[in-house]
Order: sequence, then structure tokens, then C-alpha cells
Amino acid sequence: MFFAPKAGAQVVDLTFEGVFTGTSSGATSLTTALSPLLGTGSFNVGLSLDRGVTGSPFFEGGTLYRALSNVSSSFSGFTSTHEGCTSPSEFFCTVRVFNRTGLSGTGSDVFNVFSDVGRSTALETASGSTRQLTFQFMFLLNDFLGTTLSNESLALDLTTQNLDLIFSQFTVFAPTTTGVFERADFGLQLRAIRPSAVVPEPSTYALVAVGLAGVGIVGRRRRHARLAFEQAPQ
Repeated sequence: MFFAPKAGAQVVDLTFEGVFTGTSSGATSLTTALSPLLGTGSFNVGLSLDRGVTGSPFFEGGTLYRALSNVSSSFSGFTSTHEGCTSPSEFFCTVRVFNRTGLSGTGSDVFNVFSDVGRSTALETASGSTRQLTFQFMFLLNDFLGTTLSNESLALDLTTQNLDLIFSQFTVFAPTTTGVFERADFGLQLRAIRPSAVVPEPSTYALVAVGLAGVGIVGRRRRHARLAFEQAPQ
């Protein structure tokens, strides 16, 4: 099971942490402008994954879940804004799950996470780009032995997986005058997947306050009773 902030919750919050590897490929103009800025800096990506959604068959087999929200990220000293997964597609704001039989059969187990589109105006300025740059984080678990998954649900706990099985990538897109997008891919090395710290809802704070007030009242009553006993004639 995924880490859940409270019993019975369907939404889990995860943080992906790691560093850029310094490797890149794709459009020369983008890699030349961005490689010095990204370097081997660190990245931090937070997201929520909804285990309660219903998946649909994927055209390559497997199951496609439109299950991601609340994506946030920072990388190499830059902070970013995200679209918010308002229009998930097959390649954005989704998780793809393939339960296969591995080397002995027809393919590998796959649990691929595709974030939504992000943007950093500071990155655009630093790169000297006159075009709006958008980007996406991808975390692709591929087990060629086919032993990681037992089904195609979202029940896999990513926080306990072998990080060497997870290929990670940062992809940048830039529009051209012809209406298509140039693309550059930058390698990532994942160092940890952790449960995100959960901020209690206001109602939770209210319940805690009521509980503490009750504890204080009980404590005062006990102190008063003890003083009355001590001061009573013997």
C-alpha cells in the first residue's frame, strides 16, 4: 500500500528527490542554453496520487490512470508553477501500470508517473530564451523480470522500491514558429521517494485545540482537589 496520511484515505502524498546527472539530448539550442543552468543540481518534486480513481485500458496494453494532482517542484535553484493537472492526457498527469511476465514472457512490469506541465520564468530569463519554456518530470519504473507487480492497481508502494529500477527524466519543451515544439531531455538520478509531510486540515486543528482545552480543565480540577485535600483539617 502507498503511504496514506490517515486511515482509509485514497489520496497519498509523495516527494521525489534527487540530482541532475549532467547528461542531455534533443534540440541543440535548448540543451546548450539549459545544461549550464541545470548542471548537477538537485530537484524536489511533490505530488498527490489518488488511488480511488478508475483506470482505463491503455492502447499499448496495461492500465492508464489519470490520478495525479497538486504537483510542485523546485530544481537547481529554480522554483516553478504548475498547470494543476486540469487537462490530463495520456502523457501528462497520469500513471501507467503494466503487469507483465518479464523476460520469460511479453515484457516488463511498468509503473510510470508523468507529472503535469510546469514553468519557471526565472529559468527562461536565465537561459536567455525568448520563447516560453515548459517542462515535465517523468519517473519510470521498469522491472524487466516482471516481479514487481502482481496486478495493475495503484497499490504499489513506491517508497520501498529499488531506485535503480526507476529511470527519471526532466523534459523541456519550446514552441517553434511552425507550431510544433522543440524538446530537450535531461537525465536525473533519483535519490529518495518519501511520504510528504501532511498539513492538517483546519478542522483537525480545531479538534486538537478542543482536546488540549479538555486536558487543561481536567488538570486544573485535579490540582484543586489535591490542594483541598492537603489543606483540610487532619
